[in-house]
Amino acid sequence: MQRLDRSATFAPLERVPPAIYLDRPRAASFRDSLNRRVVGMPLSAKGTLCAWIPLPEANDDGSIDAERAVKKIQERAVELERIVTRQSIQTPLVLAVPRSLGTAALARVRAELDARLDPEFRPRLTLLEYGPAELAAARGSAGDEHQSTLLFIDSAGVLRAAESLHSGKKIEGSLGRWVEVFRNR
Repeated sequence: MQRLDRSATFAPLERVPPAIYLDRPRAASFRDSLNRRVVGMPLSAKGTLCAWIPLPEANDDGSIDAERAVKKIQERAVELERIVTRQSIQTPLVLAVPRSLGTAALARVRAELDARLDPEFRPRLTLLEYGPAELAAARGSAGDEHQSTLLFIDSAGVLRAAESLHSGKKIEGSLGRWVEVFRNR
């Protein structure tokens, strides 16, 4: 038996995986991060469906093509809208975009989303900035850093499913089961 009432000697249990902090670069892929708490993600009783948009590849000079990044984000937002509308999903939605794109590019993203998304869908979508603001510090070491990913975070803020987000995507498998489990809450 272990005493846990003495805080001076208490250390975190090894079986509890470390959390994912949205203000830091990721060190592990989302698939390797299942069942970890996601700190900074908006919570909902129905869970949260999040489209995670990666930081684009850097140009030869180390800069990022902001126009290409804005276009990619807009494409993924339209894809998320299509998926959610087609499958009548009422789960709260988050579009996670890299903070290191800069304020001007993020302002263009907001304007593009307002112009392109259905007026009934747009208010459901929360734009969430993740990672450090400095481009040099934003790159992590996760294996899936160049892939858009669809995440399901449960009502306690725990990552339950992660699947690639691409055109023609359907909510099925593990992701579909978690969305269904929380659908009627």
